[in-house]
Amino acid sequence: MYKHIDMFAVVAMARMKKAYPKIHGEKKRQFQFMLTEGASEELDKVAQQLGISRSEVLERVIRSGVSEIVVAFNSGLQTV
Repeated sequence: MYKHIDMFAVVAMARMKKAYPKIHGEKKRQFQFMLTEGASEELDKVAQQLGISRSEVLERVIRSGVSEIVVAFNSGLQTV
C-alpha cells in the first residue's frame, strides 16, 4: 500500500520483531529506566556499530560481568 505525500512515497510495512528470547534462553520483559543524554547517545553509537538493538547492547554488557566491576569499584578496589 502506497500513500503519496508531496514528492515522497510512504510504504506501510510490518515492523520486524526485535526481541529474540531464544538467544539468551529466557523470555524478555520490558523495563523502563533513565539515562543522561550523553549515555543514551553512546548507547546508540555502540548499537549501531554492532548492528544490534540498544536493549541487546545492555543485555550483553550485563551478562559480560559488569556487575562484578561495579561491586569492586564500590568496594574501593582498583580494576583494570
